[in-house]
Amino acid sequence: MNDISFHYRIDEDEGTELLTRAFFNGQQCECLIDTGAHTTSIAWNEISAGLKTVGTSKSGTAFGKSHFDNVVLQDFRWGPISRTNLTLQRSQKDQPHARTLIAMDVMGEHCCEFRFDEDRLLVGAQSFEGQALILGKRKHSYTHVQVGQTTGALALFDSGAGLSCVDAQFIKDHPQHFTADGSSIGIDAGGRKMETPLYQMSGLVCGGMAFDTHRVVGLDLSFIKGDIDEPMRMIIGFSTFKQARWTFDYPNKRWAVVPNPVR
Repeated sequence: MNDISFHYRIDEDEGTELLTRAFFNGQQCECLIDTGAHTTSIAWNEISAGLKTVGTSKSGTAFGKSHFDNVVLQDFRWGPISRTNLTLQRSQKDQPHARTLIAMDVMGEHCCEFRFDEDRLLVGAQSFEGQALILGKRKHSYTHVQVGQTTGALALFDSGAGLSCVDAQFIKDHPQHFTADGSSIGIDAGGRKMETPLYQMSGLVCGGMAFDTHRVVGLDLSFIKGDIDEPMRMIIGFSTFKQARWTFDYPNKRWAVVPNPVR
């Protein structure tokens, strides 16, 4: 078992960013750990400016679509994980808020346990009792959650989201579990900003574990096209993640969640 340390950038309105350090062609970069993204991305900087371009692409983000250059990185190293000739998405010059992030094209090949109470990620095979993990065509991972008496709501696991997000129509249909809590200016993976309403959500059960009331963002998720056919009702972000330990065995499509140990 190998471990990778992570740290946080905390914002009361935007939520908490889950950050780590990795090496891109031998140079250390601070990166967002983003299970909600398919392709590892690098911001436009002195490291990425000289990388070989092999095409362009666009990716859907929480607030729209972003355009990228596809570039080849000769050497990528993140704790025990290393890759050569890794194709990345590079943000364009006019995206000053875009982030460097590690995505599912890297993490999806491993079993990963997020221990938020210890600020570390354990990488390597584990034996654990879990449940089936729904994996989409682009390696995004999902499960079904319960809010109050409503079961079967599809949720995306997204460690790159500072706050969990709930579909605006779902909030309207289940108002007893959502209390208005102001608004915030959010930034998605492409660097786009948008003001969004905030709520305190109660009654969430995920993986058999009941979660404490916590802050979420209300967002129209209907336009976010996932990589499975079922409509998405929730994005599980840091405000939910921090309450527990989560294990994702991506190669074997299993996952589990347990409460953080009492200390």
